[in-house]
Amino acid sequence: MSLPNVKLYYRAAVLAGLFPIHQRTSLPQWVSLEQHWLQTQDIQTTLWMLPHQRANTTKALPATLTTLKIWDNTRRLLCSCHPTPLSTPIKTLVQTIPDFNYRVWNRCGVFYIHSLLEKGELATFDQLKTKYTLPNTAYYSYLQLHSWWKTHVPRPISPTTTIFEKSIIADTPVVKPISTIYKLLQPHQGIKSLTCVRSWEKDLDQTLSEQTWLAAANATRGLTFCASHLETTRKLFYRWYMVPTRLATMDPQKSSTCWRCKQETGTFLHTWWNCTKLQPYWKEVILLIHQHTSIMIPNSPTSLLLFMLGTDYPKQIKYLILHILVAAQSLIAKNWLSTTNATMRELIRHISQIGKFESSISHIPPNKSWRHKVWENWELKHPT
Repeated sequence: MSLPNVKLYYRAAVLAGLFPIHQRTSLPQWVSLEQHWLQTQDIQTTLWMLPHQRANTTKALPATLTTLKIWDNTRRLLCSCHPTPLSTPIKTLVQTIPDFNYRVWNRCGVFYIHSLLEKGELATFDQLKTKYTLPNTAYYSYLQLHSWWKTHVPRPISPTTTIFEKSIIADTPVVKPISTIYKLLQPHQGIKSLTCVRSWEKDLDQTLSEQTWLAAANATRGLTFCASHLETTRKLFYRWYMVPTRLATMDPQKSSTCWRCKQETGTFLHTWWNCTKLQPYWKEVILLIHQHTSIMIPNSPTSLLLFMLGTDYPKQIKYLILHILVAAQSLIAKNWLSTTNATMRELIRHISQIGKFESSISHIPPNKSWRHKVWENWELKHPT
């Protein structure tokens, strides 16, 4: 189940209040209330200052202090450049540039540092003057900005901004603000960080690329209209099955020996692949695929268990191969703890049932669907 991270969701709900704070018109009344208790500082300026730059905030409301604390801990996830994000309001610079006149820039529509950039660098005064119709009197403040830029902004910088920053800069209402921030707060870890992937690589004794694992995880996406058809495949990829070695670890009284061959240790890979009593079954599955597609797929766990076929086959052929493999895996799960394997007749019957379901549930007219043609050809070879 994909359950939300309650802590991150709470933080996202608090930080969603940053969007109305940056509205240039029609500020909510609660913003004025929080501003009143900050007393000496503007609430926008306070947010974008580093913690050590802020004046005493002990009299601020608890809600304000909570927002500041969460913001300080997460701003690196919400913004692209540090320590001065491109969405920093220009008026914040009065804390670091003495006598800086930000109002002349605001009057011309320049509110954020991002507006000063041209291809990742500070634009020239002539470029800004043309773009925003700046008066000549703004040249002195531009020189101040130029000096600050050279001293305080590490280069090179990326001119790209996050969704959070884009929403603030554009001053437009944000659709689903909590969800937008929640996605940014989630840790960006690749698929290779998953425990199941590391376990697969250990069993297979090989290291595969991130792209290969992503392709394996998404191989059956859109394959079927019925989620239960893919139940075994999902459990197999994430290694949820309770094989003998796992049961023996949980309960020392349980045997770690494979229940099929009763000889070898029942590891995950052995239970699904290496077992001598299971190998004939997989060889028959490969022959069945060859009979219907004229393709002999590799006799390996990466191909038959993880769908890493190694070749980009035409969609009709790949569609049928994947359905045969999914059905073959589901019959192994169906015969869990049994010493015998499913027969090819049982496998063919199971695939035919899947084909009837897929054909009947599709909303596309049969004469226009390549999927219908795949199952029609299957039915011709295996009439029921």
